[in-house]
Amino acid sequence: MIVYSLEIVLKPVPFLNPLNSFPAIQSWLKRIESQPKSIEITDARN
Repeated sequence: MIVYSLEIVLKPVPFLNPLNSFPAIQSWLKRIESQPKSIEITDARN
């Protein structure tokens, strides 16, 4: 389930253009860091 979510988040990121994809990856990492416990709980249940 987590992998599927990651695919949805990363799919629209333009990997061919690192300058454009870097800010998107940064914001994505910030979203994960803001909810580390939720991800850990979901991972543990699965």
